[in-house]
Amino acid sequence: MNTPPIALLDAAYCLRPVDSDAGWRRCCAALRTLPQPPGRVFLASILNGMTARQAVLREAGAPTVVPPDNAVTMLQRLFGPAVPVTQVHSACTSGAVALGLAALTVRAQGGVAVAAAHEERSLFNTSGFAALQTLSRGRPRPFTRSRDGFRLAAGVGLAVLGRSADAAVTLAGFAMTNDAHHPTGPPREGEGLRRCIEACLADARMEPGDVACLKFNAVGTPYSDAAEYKALRAVWGEQLPRLPGYALKPALGHLQGASGLVETVVAARYLQRGLVPPVAHADLDDLEFGLGLAAEPRRMDYANVLLLFWTLFRMTGSKG
Repeated sequence: MNTPPIALLDAAYCLRPVDSDAGWRRCCAALRTLPQPPGRVFLASILNGMTARQAVLREAGAPTVVPPDNAVTMLQRLFGPAVPVTQVHSACTSGAVALGLAALTVRAQGGVAVAAAHEERSLFNTSGFAALQTLSRGRPRPFTRSRDGFRLAAGVGLAVLGRSADAAVTLAGFAMTNDAHHPTGPPREGEGLRRCIEACLADARMEPGDVACLKFNAVGTPYSDAAEYKALRAVWGEQLPRLPGYALKPALGHLQGASGLVETVVAARYLQRGLVPPVAHADLDDLEFGLGLAAEPRRMDYANVLLLFWTLFRMTGSKG
């Protein structure tokens, strides 16, 4: 008897909530009833509610007890206080790593695991990215000659993973690498990303030719986009410009630690509809690299979609 694949059983996200608590409430309300309590919850973030907790500390003066983490409280209220919550902090890949760890937990232990992610905008991260000169002065335009960075965003996301033989979207493979190259800059030739892509394909037992669509990371900074293109070119070669692809950050903004998870949920929904979404604010005449981007949505009957940097999702039995 074949073991059912790891599937996306349920998911929800909320963009630009009034605050993180409001975002969690909306996500929790959108989830259907879980088939069983999760064995573990992986919670991803960079700031981890820093802004709200700083405000509480300021108003209270100097309390001896640090305010509780509202995200953990909200998740334990939803899934039960006995469910362990593991926090994941790996910068902007945090949400993707949480998703991968949830999948690996299901693979090793069975049952159900949950990946959750939240991020907020604050003076702390805005000033930090401004100092790095990575914030766009207008609309983000990844992979173009005139690209100048990204725009920050806030949001919350939840994804429930478990084994299912009849789910529409399954997680076929996962990989993560750590270049230890530089605190903020990628290796200029993209070798770390290339290794990650190859490891992800190997985990999914696929070849590059099995992938029908790419969801780019598309940060929009000069060095990051160039390195991403070089990594993709090293794997797909001459086929790369003919491979449909898209980017979500121009439309959603950069959700930082939540981006990997929220973008995966959005990509899965497009996958279920058999659509390759357009790239917002696309200026295809200004593209610097040969990539299969488009300004209009496209139909796709069947897809294995590589979600850079992290996961390979498969659409099963879909007819467009």
